[in-house]
Amino acid sequence: MENIKRIEGKDKVLTPAEEPVEFQGYTLDEIRHRRALITVRKEFAKEKLLQQVDSLKDRNPFASDGTLKAASRLGSIPMKIVRGLNYTDYIMLGISAFGTMKKVFSFFRKKKS
Repeated sequence: MENIKRIEGKDKVLTPAEEPVEFQGYTLDEIRHRRALITVRKEFAKEKLLQQVDSLKDRNPFASDGTLKAASRLGSIPMKIVRGLNYTDYIMLGISAFGTMKKVFSFFRKKKS
């Protein structure tokens, strides 16, 4: 199989008798180009991440700034409930619902004799 090596804009086919030249390092222009390319890739990744975070903020019903874009489709009464409650209210609702469900399930559980 022939090895093709690019030397100063020209393709040169290496024969088996010729040994490939060891890597001599990058030139300053190549290093600058690679650094610029990595910077551009980082900016694109950062922008993509920020867009994803913004889309999550739009769907968050517990937003602290009072904007409820996804919850606005629910109607006025549920929206007032969601907007008026904070995290501790939701925790207390969960605890009370858990206690109620525990009592209901314990009522229907078989009695041990």
